[in-house]
Amino acid sequence: MLRFDLADGGKEFTPATYCENPATGARDWRFKGFPAPRPLYGLDRLAQRPSAPVVVCEGEKAADAAGELLPDHVAVTSSNGAKSAGKADWSVLSGRNVTLWPDNDDEGKAYAEAVAKALRGIAKSIKIAAAPAAAAEKWDAADALAEGWDRAKAAAFISGATAASGSPAAAPETENGGRRRRQSDNLLDFLPEMELWHSPDREAFATIKVGAHFENWPVRSKDFREWLSGRYFVATGMVPGSQAMEDTLRFIEGRAKHEGSEHEIFLRIAGQDGAVFVDLGNPLWHAVEVTPAGWQVVDRAPVKFIRSASMRPLPVPEQGGMIEQELRDLVNVRDESDFKLIVGFLVECFNPRGPYPILCVSGEQGSAKSSLCRLLRDLTDPNMAPIRLPPRNEDDLIVAARNSRVLAFDNVSDIPGWLSDALCSIATGAGFATREHYSNTNEVIFEGARPLIVNGIPDLAARPDFADRSLQVVLKTIAEADRRPEEDLRREIKERRPLILGALLSAVAGALRHRGETPAVLTRMADFCVWVSAAETALGWEKGDFISAYTGNRKGQIEAALEADPLSDAVAQLVEANDWIGSPTELLARLGEKVTDTVRKSRSWPPANKLRSRLRRLATALREKGIFLDLDERANDIARTRIIGIRRNRL
Repeated sequence: MLRFDLADGGKEFTPATYCENPATGARDWRFKGFPAPRPLYGLDRLAQRPSAPVVVCEGEKAADAAGELLPDHVAVTSSNGAKSAGKADWSVLSGRNVTLWPDNDDEGKAYAEAVAKALRGIAKSIKIAAAPAAAAEKWDAADALAEGWDRAKAAAFISGATAASGSPAAAPETENGGRRRRQSDNLLDFLPEMELWHSPDREAFATIKVGAHFENWPVRSKDFREWLSGRYFVATGMVPGSQAMEDTLRFIEGRAKHEGSEHEIFLRIAGQDGAVFVDLGNPLWHAVEVTPAGWQVVDRAPVKFIRSASMRPLPVPEQGGMIEQELRDLVNVRDESDFKLIVGFLVECFNPRGPYPILCVSGEQGSAKSSLCRLLRDLTDPNMAPIRLPPRNEDDLIVAARNSRVLAFDNVSDIPGWLSDALCSIATGAGFATREHYSNTNEVIFEGARPLIVNGIPDLAARPDFADRSLQVVLKTIAEADRRPEEDLRREIKERRPLILGALLSAVAGALRHRGETPAVLTRMADFCVWVSAAETALGWEKGDFISAYTGNRKGQIEAALEADPLSDAVAQLVEANDWIGSPTELLARLGEKVTDTVRKSRSWPPANKLRSRLRRLATALREKGIFLDLDERANDIARTRIIGIRRNRL
């Protein structure tokens, strides 16, 4: 195919053969009409280099420019414009690796799609190079040459091309004597695009690059399955079958578990090398790195964050916010002491290690309890359902803890014994296990700690062990004149969230900076108190402000828990004048004299065989009141019978 540049600026292409002229005996060009299908422009170069990769451009000028910029490739095109792809003979590219370099316009895109379709089943692989973001309309290889591109830049541009839809690189092909290649084999062609690894409990994960960022997904997750299916469709134009997908996932899962490295997984918050990382949860997988020097948003955290389907993004934090200015008027608490408890809870939510407190929010109907809990969740761990009804059993609690960093339960009217124990374990940090669905031997395990929020009208911390781990905040009644439309409040919160989050992250940086300088606190939840106390300077508080608020709240909690249990009051009355020692049966009879018949007959009054365990729950709270229990004392050195001793500090 010969190109002629015309005097009027146009161009003309004529098929010709370079052969011997019978009349003269000399070799020259013999012109003839277009055959069908039409030969490609650049056939001579293809014949000279039968194994070289091929670049296809739209137009002969662009093909010549591409050939100059890419000497390792053979540049060709179909003659007579962008709509000529269907008329060309592409069979000469059989078995070649082909990259399309189309013009940067709609016609160029259509041309590339038409060529890719024509090459399906012919070329070994088909890729399409996308024009740079700053490229002008109709930009092509000739423009790149005119702009001064060198060979290295052109090679880098071509190497960044992506597989075309319907690329034969992953399409079924014949091998081993004609046997068709299986879909699962084609799916495994994408293994080089994955980093396979596993968690300490041997769950398989894959890290994949999506655009310019990286994402971590369980191999058995819906997101990873969709990504793999999507890559297969882009490469082949087909959807993989369910059996092929299952076979592939099983193979990938095994490789991740047995050949992949082991990494700890993190949900929303992570700690590493003295820094705290916060997953912002946005589509680009950005994170915040917090160090003793401050915080900054980073493109990728050096830890393995995972996400649940219900997670929602945190805002991009902003510098310059003060917690008192941005948050105080949004929180309907009675006094500054309760406000400091709430802020302390928020700061602790960004501590990568527990134990964590249980924030109990109570108040009259209409005191904005649910609104406050929703706000606190949105500032720490936004979720599609930020506040939920309490779990019905431990299995539900395990599922919630595996999928959320902060747990918030709404409208709790009563906390039964099993739930109180489970929430205490989750807050402190414990292992939970339940049987995996459709399995008799496999377990679903959760091990770790979670910050907890519960709200309700009554006093929720009735059990002493629960009260010992909780912060009790009572909201004040909102006058009708002070109520605001929910929409206005949400809009204001949305505007302030970046500054509030920035202020909390600055407090976390302060906690990292001063944690080693803060003296140990001899109280329950000591680690929590040290963390928040170390952040006091960054929060603009005086030293000791938080401990003062916390100890006052804890004292009130213990007193309320003891008042709610008739057994504790009976014990206090029994040793008012003298200490006591005796068997559980004797003790129960003496305690029964201190309460009414109604109490003795109620479910809250223990039988003799449960008395020791009930007293053990009360021991810590009673000790705060100066009453000491010895629940394992023996009658004498020889007797095996255990008795109970109770004494009171009367100084």
